[in-house]
Amino acid sequence: MNRWSTIQQATNKFCGYLAQVEGMHPSGFNEQDKIGKAKVMFLDLEKKSFNFDHCWRVLRFHPKWVEHMDMVKPKKKPSSHDSTPNSINLGEYEDFNVASSNLERPIGRKAEKEKQKRKEMTNSDSLVVLNEMAEIRKSKLVLMQEARDHDNKMLCLRQEEVSLKQDELRIQK
Repeated sequence: MNRWSTIQQATNKFCGYLAQVEGMHPSGFNEQDKIGKAKVMFLDLEKKSFNFDHCWRVLRFHPKWVEHMDMVKPKKKPSSHDSTPNSINLGEYEDFNVASSNLERPIGRKAEKEKQKRKEMTNSDSLVVLNEMAEIRKSKLVLMQEARDHDNKMLCLRQEEVSLKQDELRIQK
């Protein structure tokens, strides 16, 4: 089992014990007392202490973790009543869907870096490309002007050649 699996499994169990303690609504308990009681439950039931306090403190308010904990359902205790209800309250499911659709998963570290890299490349690359295109246009205009000048010179030379030939023909007559 890798490191994250170990942390996740232990933290999930600790969160379950903490939820049980909070579900008891102990009178006079503050947040630290509840956490301490959950650690004692973890020690009693798991036969080892909860060593990932630092991880739990980081994870407990992150949207991904909160969403994950909402998805993980606690094990149900067997009940004496019929397991299929006669009526279903659709309002509960609507609220759940609305709440889960409002939570937007934050962008990951790799994706954020890639997005930033693409943005930087786009800005700098687009400037380079625009400058290159401007240079190409200038050189194209210069070449077109040179070609026009060359064509004009060739036209002048042909006109001179034609006039010389006409002069030669006149002389020969």
